[in-house]
Amino acid sequence: MKKIFAFLPILIGILLLTACQADEEDLNFIGSSENWSAEIIVKIIDGSEKSGIVLKYTGNNLEFIGNINYIVENDRNDFSFGANGVSLNEDGIYTSADLSSNSASTKKDDNLNIKIDWNDQTESFVLKKK
Repeated sequence: MKKIFAFLPILIGILLLTACQADEEDLNFIGSSENWSAEIIVKIIDGSEKSGIVLKYTGNNLEFIGNINYIVENDRNDFSFGANGVSLNEDGIYTSADLSSNSASTKKDDNLNIKIDWNDQTESFVLKKK
């Protein structure tokens, strides 16, 4: 019985150290099209994920862009997020962090597909892991 009590503090210490170590991974995806570039960061922490996006208009006529809509999906269609009616800043950039928080479904070998709509125009392109 004394051996069990002597071993118990060591076991508790190991469990606490293991519990305190967060399992964290960042996946960065980048891609571009004729008028847009995008970077998406998926942060996977302890089995859940949060995503952030940076969209940049690289075309001409920034002053005529207005609001945009976008949707992002992975190849397996089990991960998606998007927004409607968002606007770019004066430099033609839209940024949003912590867009989603759910169970981790994004994989290292995934490609992400983005579709952007603006001014009756649409562009779609693939974002690959950086």
